[in-house]
Amino acid sequence: MAEPSPKIEACPHRALADEPVALKASGFSPGEKVTLRARTEAGSGVRWESSAVFKAGPDGTVDPGRDASEKGTYEGVDPTGLFWSMRPADKEIHFVRSSSDPQVIVLEASGGSGTASSELELVYRAEGIGRTPLEGNGLQGAFYARADGTPRPGVLLLHGTIARVMEDTASVLASHGFAAAAPLYYGAEGLPPEYMRIPLEHLGTALEWMAARPEVDADRLVVMGVSRGGELAMLVGSRFPEVKAVVSLAGSGVVFNGLPANPRDSRTDSPWTFEGKPLPYVERKDTPGFTFKAIMGGFTGKPLATLPTYVNGMKETAAVERATIEVEKIGGPVLLVSGGRDHVWPSSRLSEIAAERLEASHHPYPVKHLDFAGAGHAFGLPYHPTTSGRGKPSPQGMGLDFGGNPKENARANLEAWRAVLDFLEKN
Repeated sequence: MAEPSPKIEACPHRALADEPVALKASGFSPGEKVTLRARTEAGSGVRWESSAVFKAGPDGTVDPGRDASEKGTYEGVDPTGLFWSMRPADKEIHFVRSSSDPQVIVLEASGGSGTASSELELVYRAEGIGRTPLEGNGLQGAFYARADGTPRPGVLLLHGTIARVMEDTASVLASHGFAAAAPLYYGAEGLPPEYMRIPLEHLGTALEWMAARPEVDADRLVVMGVSRGGELAMLVGSRFPEVKAVVSLAGSGVVFNGLPANPRDSRTDSPWTFEGKPLPYVERKDTPGFTFKAIMGGFTGKPLATLPTYVNGMKETAAVERATIEVEKIGGPVLLVSGGRDHVWPSSRLSEIAAERLEASHHPYPVKHLDFAGAGHAFGLPYHPTTSGRGKPSPQGMGLDFGGNPKENARANLEAWRAVLDFLEKN
């Protein structure tokens, strides 16, 4: 009888991007050292890869959900370890996808008995989900929904200081039964060129566009933002009564100053305007040493923790009071998510300020604040790489140190995403 040949399988082999996937390698000798590897491409052709070494069980199989990795890009028992521990092969960047196109992950299992490979396909847009350009009246972006005649809750997705159309998240949300729009609000032709003086009315226009769509239930509109987009989500929720719920990921209950495109530009101004007037803001306090590091970071690519500049700015208590968002005017439930090891800004405290204000005002709707002690600044879809602590260059050109422990970031991403879906379904 022929000896079984090595094999590696993913179950399912084609999965929605936020769906758990089980891996299993078989056909090895009992006790044999087996290396599992995963690799994929994201961004501008950057290859990401991971590896883990196991001892095959008595039946010659390796199951990462049962067996501990002895060494590699992660250690211990973790069914998702090969996914979140993938690292960029030739540069230190944060894992970012803006596309709703499928993503292929190549899996490999190798040992003394031989080598086997297979592919896992992650899909971001389930069958039947349509994509419509978000356009007209200055709008740019994408809208995802199932065109089956059923109006669904609408989610307006707001990016942070990195201007990108969040098509990956929008398409996954649509796959879960929502209608999701991902607009740009600065940094493109016809939009403000800098993160300064951005009219909140632009997002009001996006809400109107969504409300007019047959796929959207206009009475169930949600605004969801990440980082500075989380700050913006609370502002939009407090200014536009059609918003019925707000989700803020690593966001802020306080408005901070806008960001000029040139790192040598010392201008400070409000990032937002409403009815033609700039909103009050807290100014970050950059020391000369920090400014020098920021400028050098633009040349060297070395990531920089901007956290101290926000902490210093918050010492101006009168400015904080003036710039605190009137979150009590949000006409619905609020979900706040933050990381205790956020190196970009103090999202834990900034979210607390919003939660405390809501509590003090006896907000009549549910409010939940999830703070993950070991997590950093980057919250996104689960099971995606969390190993790189540095982000894409900010508008000032420097790489950002996001902070957090990769394993804790992965756990926080999973738990936060589940909480977001639960919140949207209930509210």
